[in-house]
Amino acid sequence: MKKVLGVLVSLSLLLAIPITTNAMERVNYPKEVDVSVYTGKAGTPFQIKLDGIYQIVYGNKTAVLPNNASLTVTKNGSSYTVNDGWGTTYTGGTLRIEELKTGQKVASFTANTHVRRGATDSETSYEVAKKGTSAEYLDTFKNNSGETWYRVKTANYTGWVKNTTTLVIETKSLSLFTVNGKKYRGGFTLNGADGKVINRLDMEDYLKGVVPNEMPASWANNGGYEALKAQAISARSYAANSMQLSNTPASQVYGGYSSEDSRSNKAVEETAGLLVKQNGKPVQTFYHSTSGGRTANVGDVWTYPHSYLLSVEDKFEHTTAPAWLQNWNYTISTSTLLSQFGVDKNAELYEFIAHPKGANGEIGSVTIKTSAGEVTKSGNENDIRRLFPTGDEKYYGYLLSNWFTATVNQQIKNLFVQQTAGPVKLAAVKGQKVRTTGGTITLSSDNAKVQTSSGLVSTQAVESVTLKGKGWGHRIGMSQYGAYAYSKQGWTAEQILTHYFSNTTVSK
Repeated sequence: MKKVLGVLVSLSLLLAIPITTNAMERVNYPKEVDVSVYTGKAGTPFQIKLDGIYQIVYGNKTAVLPNNASLTVTKNGSSYTVNDGWGTTYTGGTLRIEELKTGQKVASFTANTHVRRGATDSETSYEVAKKGTSAEYLDTFKNNSGETWYRVKTANYTGWVKNTTTLVIETKSLSLFTVNGKKYRGGFTLNGADGKVINRLDMEDYLKGVVPNEMPASWANNGGYEALKAQAISARSYAANSMQLSNTPASQVYGGYSSEDSRSNKAVEETAGLLVKQNGKPVQTFYHSTSGGRTANVGDVWTYPHSYLLSVEDKFEHTTAPAWLQNWNYTISTSTLLSQFGVDKNAELYEFIAHPKGANGEIGSVTIKTSAGEVTKSGNENDIRRLFPTGDEKYYGYLLSNWFTATVNQQIKNLFVQQTAGPVKLAAVKGQKVRTTGGTITLSSDNAKVQTSSGLVSTQAVESVTLKGKGWGHRIGMSQYGAYAYSKQGWTAEQILTHYFSNTTVSK
């Protein structure tokens, strides 16, 4: 009887005595933001490579991913499938890939390893963990034979593995994942229905991937450090008021860890938590490249009613902004105009009229009069700008702003006068004598109308329209080149922001 009791006591120690206990904890972000960074294309598998140790959450299942694992995402019918690189495939649904807190221990298998009920080779094997995979590390135990075993938690079982085929490693202080050639901090969610990768991370780490993409970090070397700080605060305020963020100019340009710069990182860190506020609440900040000397009232270009987005002078912007952004011009052909306004390409263009809406002369609508009728197009600044394709892809291929004036370029048509000897081409209309019911008159301009059997016909044709304007962007809120100029003048980030955003304060 004493022998049996001894065996039972020994077995209970084998199964239950822990030396350490470590649960896998994911990183909790004080201010989490979600950013869409990539969407897979049907028929084109893509990979997400992990640099560090993460855990995958799928429904009610959680598993530690292998160190430096690679996920393969493939379109499968109406949804995507994800292979985690160690034998598990997930179809549809939503996967959460979570960043793990620093200093936690993970069991990584150097060979195929039995996960056993107890810490001896004679115990029942629950499963075989494959070489190159990982599991959550729980405890360490030395059995009566002097062998070291680790207690681990795999996706399916909690059991014991031998140390001869298992390495215990600690989670990194910085884990990164790579998709579409760019590295990102934090974790991500992958929607198996549409293949969309959503980066999940803390606001401050997000901003480190935004600021150098929205404003050159090199400005810090030439008196522009306060502008970088203003950009960080403005970007933070924008994100705090945004429901959905992407990595494109439609939101804020976000390049992830791959695009970070130590100078802009410092600007983010030194302004941590600071926001632009009105009446104690964060406001929706907007910014743009170049105002052209004066920003716009929001109501003159958009339908936003915000009282802090008012037109202000950009007193020193001209000292930093490139000349071609301060004053630009593009010539748009008649054929392009007819096409953009939905008019038959064979119609004649008689008049082009740009209707100012804003206090500074911003254009709110444009009318063209043609032989096929009159058409007016109106809308916000983006609608107006897109009416005029420039072919200049550096500036997205359309007009730089809606602050412009128009000059109509005309030429005399091929006109002939019937004489007894035959038709004679007119070099000019001006100076020609015309007999009317009131007598003979001399035309004082090349622009006249002649009565024909089909109606009045103009003697001139509009060949093109030249648009001359100022600034680049919507011109609402903070001008980035203007902020740079004010920084060089000795202004602080707070002074810059409260100048561009009227009736506001800067605080946490």
